[in-house]
Amino acid sequence: TTPAFRLMIATSWLAPDSWRQNQEAAILEALDAGPDWTEYLSLVDRHRTPALSWAALSRVPGTSIPECVKQALPKRSDACRIKAMQHCLLLADALKRFNRAGIPVMPLKGQILSFALYGDVGLRETLDLDLEVPREDLGRAQDCLASKDWHLEEAFFPMSPRQWNSFLRNEQHINFIHVQTGRMLELHWRNQWETPGATRARWARSLPAVWQGCSIRAMHPSD
Repeated sequence: TTPAFRLMIATSWLAPDSWRQNQEAAILEALDAGPDWTEYLSLVDRHRTPALSWAALSRVPGTSIPECVKQALPKRSDACRIKAMQHCLLLADALKRFNRAGIPVMPLKGQILSFALYGDVGLRETLDLDLEVPREDLGRAQDCLASKDWHLEEAFFPMSPRQWNSFLRNEQHINFIHVQTGRMLELHWRNQWETPGATRARWARSLPAVWQGCSIRAMHPSD
């Protein structure tokens, strides 16, 4: 692999203290190999690691980074963090709706995972929101979201009962679009690779938690 790719991999996470020396050594090794910085920025964009990459590079002492990268990467990082704040606001709104309706909800990936991993909601770049509800609560969950703020993505059309049952068996989420921001929310009822029994077991293992004053189900650490 190229030095730029090795540098992207080395800066694609933020190591805990026990692994920080290893990460810094990998970063310095890639830098010593003379990465193509245009390629590096392109890889950061492709793999959506701007905030993580800038945070990882910034805490390694004695690094030599071109001025153009020092200007470009923080801008990408700031944009990632702004998007994360928008997602947090939309997530809090959706969770409040589910709480009021008494619907169990499990946030997946996104800013809550970023906080769990790094103590910082802005480090992971996400394209959309991912929420999972029990399959038996899917209809009520759709009703909670369907309003002046959220609407079903245009790809989803009215289905007959037979079509809907087939859709539930073969798919795992439906998409909602936020009217004001254009952000997408994927409403899941299962994981793509799970059997129905595995999904029920994962919910049974989940733990009660609170995020921004909202009750959620958090996945068990083993999941």
